[in-house]
Amino acid sequence: MPIDLAGAVAGYLVQVLGKAGIALVRGPADERALRKAIHQAIEAVVARADEQSRETLRRGLRQCFSASLQIPIDASLPVGDAVRMAIAGQAGQLAQWVNTRTGRPFYQDITMSPH
Repeated sequence: MPIDLAGAVAGYLVQVLGKAGIALVRGPADERALRKAIHQAIEAVVARADEQSRETLRRGLRQCFSASLQIPIDASLPVGDAVRMAIAGQAGQLAQWVNTRTGRPFYQDITMSPH
């Protein structure tokens, strides 16, 4: 079943964080709260994937969202659009990854749509 990866994570984060999410990270407590929200978003997306894809998807998303920010959040955009762009930038890395266990590209190794 194809899932809109960026849309699912962005929708969840916007729902959890609301407009305050853009300016959330101001210190260690806020950073922990944001990391918790990202963890919950990843688990929400993983839960919607086919059973055989879940662990590969979880590992890929955790690695992807622990990497440095690929596209800075543009505060001039509406919150949903800005978060979606930032998440799509992070998730874009997955298109170039290869699963070292199977030798297949990430999106061939899971049942999920990158868009």
